[in-house]
Amino acid sequence: MPPEPAKELASRVATDIVAGDVDDLYPLLHPVSQQSMTQQQLIELLDKIEDFAGRPLEATGKSRGTGTMTGTWGTRPVVKFWFDLRTTKAEPGEYVLQVDVVADDGEVSCSQFSVRTRLGELAPGEK
Repeated sequence: MPPEPAKELASRVATDIVAGDVDDLYPLLHPVSQQSMTQQQLIELLDKIEDFAGRPLEATGKSRGTGTMTGTWGTRPVVKFWFDLRTTKAEPGEYVLQVDVVADDGEVSCSQFSVRTRLGELAPGEK
């Protein structure tokens, strides 16, 4: 998977989560993710994340890694991006946003994202 399109997509996902822009965020999700989650359910998930970690104010790129992801579509390469989140409840480093990017026929999309504490605790609703 080309690194630049994956990085650009992950940054767009992080920006949309900080802005609470579901209209821009939802189309960035992988089609299988869209089939399993409506736009309203995405709003509810973002609300749960906000209750857990505070409203995201800023996401700063931290690191990236590669691996594979297996789902209904088979096994695909995935690039994982981590962002430190500054929220209304915490300074950067306490909460981390993970954005997983996969490629289908050259097109990149977000297969999933999650917010966790630096110790790995997931926001309610993401478990």
